[in-house]
Amino acid sequence: MSKNYILKVGDYLFEQFSKPIREKEDVLVLLLESIKILLLGNVINEENAKGDLILKVDKMSRLFFFTEKKMFSFNFPFTIEENSEDNLIARIYDPQTGIELDSKMISLMLALVNQKIFDGDSIDGVFVELSETIISYGGTDEINTIWLLIKKLMVFECGYLRYDYDSEHENGKKHPLFHCDINFSSNVTFKVGLLEAIKIHEFIDILDINTDCHFLSKQI
Repeated sequence: MSKNYILKVGDYLFEQFSKPIREKEDVLVLLLESIKILLLGNVINEENAKGDLILKVDKMSRLFFFTEKKMFSFNFPFTIEENSEDNLIARIYDPQTGIELDSKMISLMLALVNQKIFDGDSIDGVFVELSETIISYGGTDEINTIWLLIKKLMVFECGYLRYDYDSEHENGKKHPLFHCDINFSSNVTFKVGLLEAIKIHEFIDILDINTDCHFLSKQI
């Protein structure tokens, strides 16, 4: 059964998802920061909110980020478990290994991602950097556990899609005012122009595999 978890976003996370996404590490930082917020629950008052974060859990779970002029989404590769009393997220874990993500583990993984360990020349090199970083943070027991999660994040498919209302860079049909950017890496990204603005529920619907497909039609 489909379930949406909707949270208001404060200054810190808003600043994070206002930054351009250019590489996998940018996605992973947002993913991990979002997990921290999801585990905490809605701690931002409506009047202080700068944007919205939605986790849609279904056959294909996704995170959605919304600001006034931008919406984007990517795959959520973990599983959630609810508290039966209040229907809030009680735990988030990896379905393959059963490893549960807690605040310490997320902080260590953020440190690793921010150190650009994925830029290593080999898997062995990544593991060495990972081990050294975890030891420098005062732990050794977490090395194998975090290594399993890091390997998952290195290869998981993001499925990134962004909608923009971009008046600053508008340039006719080459860069339409309303458009979707598919993928984030400069060597594979491409745009699909839209004739008009879309709303939040329409953006979510585009990515919902349980609803009717949206169609591209050639503009004459």
